[in-house]
Amino acid sequence: MLFRTKRCFAAGLAALIAAAAMMTPASAALSDENGDGVVNVFDYVLSKRAMLQGTAPVNLSVSGTEAAPGEFAVVYVDLEGLSGYAGIDLTLHYAEGLTPAAPDDGDIICVYAEPESGTVCDAELLEDTYSIRFAADCAFPTEEDAALFSVSFLIPEETEIGTVLPLSLSDVQITNADGAPLAVLTEFGSVTVCEPYELPQDPPPVTEIPVDPPATDTEPAVTTTTASAPVTTTTTAATTVTTVSVSTSATTQTTASETTAATTTTFVRKGIDVSQYQGNINFKKVAADENGEFAVLRAGYGRYLKQEDPKFRTYYDDAKAAGIPVGAYWFSYAKTPEQARIEANVCMQVLGDRAFEYPIALDIETEYQATKLTQEEVSAIIDAFCSEVQAKGYYVVIYSFSSFLKKQVSAEMFRKYDVWVAHTNVSKPSFSGNYGAWQYSWTGSVDGISTDVDLDYCYRDYPAIMQRKHLNGY
Repeated sequence: MLFRTKRCFAAGLAALIAAAAMMTPASAALSDENGDGVVNVFDYVLSKRAMLQGTAPVNLSVSGTEAAPGEFAVVYVDLEGLSGYAGIDLTLHYAEGLTPAAPDDGDIICVYAEPESGTVCDAELLEDTYSIRFAADCAFPTEEDAALFSVSFLIPEETEIGTVLPLSLSDVQITNADGAPLAVLTEFGSVTVCEPYELPQDPPPVTEIPVDPPATDTEPAVTTTTASAPVTTTTTAATTVTTVSVSTSATTQTTASETTAATTTTFVRKGIDVSQYQGNINFKKVAADENGEFAVLRAGYGRYLKQEDPKFRTYYDDAKAAGIPVGAYWFSYAKTPEQARIEANVCMQVLGDRAFEYPIALDIETEYQATKLTQEEVSAIIDAFCSEVQAKGYYVVIYSFSSFLKKQVSAEMFRKYDVWVAHTNVSKPSFSGNYGAWQYSWTGSVDGISTDVDLDYCYRDYPAIMQRKHLNGY
């Protein structure tokens, strides 16, 4: 049996060598492809594989996604298996139940080209046929697969849960640098209408709210906001911490290596966080409200520059004019550290040269990040975004809900970055680590805002930190 196997292998090898000799012209003589010092049939197989890969068709695919009624579904058109192109023209067809998102700058349709591509885009909305024609004319050198562009679609409120809204491509033409057409395979996608995603609620914890700063390099401190309240101050070689107590006193001892804290049922600042969904805001009225001592504004979301929150600039100008100190947050959809770094750089472009008294927060909480990624993967995403932003002179914090922080974020991230925790309808977040702010309600009422609004407590004197450390534009 062994002899027959060896004989069959030898015969097969000889046949392959003979085939290689017949199929390979003298002008295309084989070279040592695998570097073993011998030119043989294995080198022929490798060269043949390279030739097939070089002539393989381009793959153009429309991503599938989910979104709830009233939410936006971001659809990506991905380009794979291509090291570069000179031109592209295609039509994206969408179901009648989808509505392309209108941009803030008055264009007909919001199409976000991959920011690193340098693509010059032309997108035309064909309303009668529920389609978008996309064209680009550029060099797009890359050795990696990449998103070509994305479109945001609004899911109408009345859409039935479980509805599948198809997406397809037609009239696809991709040319190389010589203007010759390339072979293309297309894959279609869809938007599935799902139940609204509810953030998990942690079990109700006990009573107290920590006010001590974490052991970080930023030397965060806490300062007085109520003039009539008694103040307790403890000073060490490392940090001076001042706390305000309404019902009990508190002392905090801080060393260079660790933080040991008593707790108290007090707060330092009361504020809000807002996005475009709060509509028009009268920040002068907000400033007069007891919950209007600071405002954290959504700067945007995702990896594309036009995903800037359309109300961000107006909110920033109006809040500043009303004397309200502000921070900002960026909602992340990143699935990899590379995507997170793109998000960070887009976020910083949106922030521009504006100054912020409160931190820049990474909002990380999607269902994919919570259920499809490991703690190690999520922590790598956080570190990629936060380190990129921090390196540009910003004070950055991690925002998420308690159970996400406990399950998906490593202790190392809490040592490197401050935390803004979300946990509503409880007397204290169940997250046991140190945090600088707590989002305790999603249904608050504030004068000057006609909708429900998120309410927050803040336990650090962030404006003083920014001034002292010359961060966030100060």
